[in-house]
Amino acid sequence: MSDSLHTKKHAVPPSVDPAACAEFQKHLPELMDGDSPNIATDPHVMGCANCAALVRDLESIAQAARELLPVYDPSPDLWSQIQTAIKQEMPATDEGKKSPIE
Repeated sequence: MSDSLHTKKHAVPPSVDPAACAEFQKHLPELMDGDSPNIATDPHVMGCANCAALVRDLESIAQAARELLPVYDPSPDLWSQIQTAIKQEMPATDEGKKSPIE
């Protein structure tokens, strides 16, 4: 495999503490959950080119994923339709016994 196909790690500038990057990256999922203020204004991101690039990449990936397929809520009567279909497929139960899906 050629070197161009290998993922290259970015060198951390001497002014950036790798432990700070690791700590920041550990909290990325909760920072990017959408409820947090703009992550680009995080002090670590503003001072670390590597983490800033990572955040931009993740934001780009998240945006592309949102655009892949539209999200549709199921019909309000979906569950009753499923129950009806299951009941039609189930063998008849003895009188007095309740169906397991009711």
